Amino acid sequence: MIGTRGGNIRLFDTITSLDLTGVSKWYNNSCAVSYLTLSIQGGELITLIGGSGSGKTTTLKMINRLIEPDSGEILINGQNFLSFNPVALRRSIGYVIQQIGLFPHMSVAENISIPLTLGKVHQDRIRNRIDELLTLVSLSPDTFRDRKPSELSGGQQQRVGLARALAADPPLLLMDEPFGALDPLLRRQLQEEFLRIKKSLGKTIIFVTHDIDEAFLLSDRIAVLREGSLHALTTPPELLVAAQNDPYLALLTGGDRLCRIRTAPVQVLCVDPGEVYFCSDTQEIPRLQSAIQRKEIRVAVITPPDGRLYAILPDDEITTGGENKSPLVRLSPETTIQEALFKFSRSSARVAILSEHNEGPVILLEDLIRFLSGAKQA
Repeated sequence: MIGTRGGNIRLFDTITSLDLTGVSKWYNNSCAVSYLTLSIQGGELITLIGGSGSGKTTTLKMINRLIEPDSGEILINGQNFLSFNPVALRRSIGYVIQQIGLFPHMSVAENISIPLTLGKVHQDRIRNRIDELLTLVSLSPDTFRDRKPSELSGGQQQRVGLARALAADPPLLLMDEPFGALDPLLRRQLQEEFLRIKKSLGKTIIFVTHDIDEAFLLSDRIAVLREGSLHALTTPPELLVAAQNDPYLALLTGGDRLCRIRTAPVQVLCVDPGEVYFCSDTQEIPRLQSAIQRKEIRVAVITPPDGRLYAILPDDEITTGGENKSPLVRLSPETTIQEALFKFSRSSARVAILSEHNEGPVILLEDLIRFLSGAKQA
């Protein structure tokens, strides 16, 4: 928690739930958001995607009360957000936009410190926090602390904007097409870096994009908006399955992608055998978890005598008894990516083994999602 002289900067330290019920917004005779009902789980990254005018940005602005809804209800942790002071609410929410909005006359450090200064954080804590955040977004504090925005590239400016949004350690982060103005190569680099940061933050994130590839890469769930209403709410694999019977989702996800997943065998996504470790001894789990954290292996498959296989991934917390274990699904090497998507969508598994036996080629749901987002090609 960020210490202050004037009390806690934030209205809430964590997000357990964020619920929009029947929320609408009108501009003259035009409906920007129409009876939107959406439940967001604490700790997830949910992406709002849809065409221009579908209500994505309007929804974000209503959540932090930059604009007020005309009807409906928004609850944060079960409490009506209208009960919060609007300024205090915005200080409890990180906000990242495409235009970044850095103050040109201020240094990088001064830009990042704004939320902390407003929150009356101690100056020594501010200095330490700035260096923590610059390191988090892969900018050397000694190199970038005193630079002006005009001395930064577009990607560096966007990193500083993210650092500023995270300065007060808000539990809720709103991101409105933050990478949309960057060239494709830099955008992909920042997306990959954001994935790393996301895993370490544990925050609830609402992310707006018009780029379906970006949505597939980053999202836990995707909310598809159409003409101000919720058209679909699903995980990335489930969205592609649903797109086969929904013309609007098929148009959104792209016909070429659907063609690839119908024909490409899932074995093209197998994890390098050297990055998979099979083990029958559950006492080895702590050692394997350490090896995964050190990136010596990507995944461990536990093959206990009872035959109920499970996997260990970097973000799993598993005891030697196997509590909180990640299940596996079984596929054949010839299984298409479409079929694999269906299997994953019907299971909580994030790992599949391409064998009838306890050892064999392994694929990760994470790699499948990257394939779908264009990070890999069949």
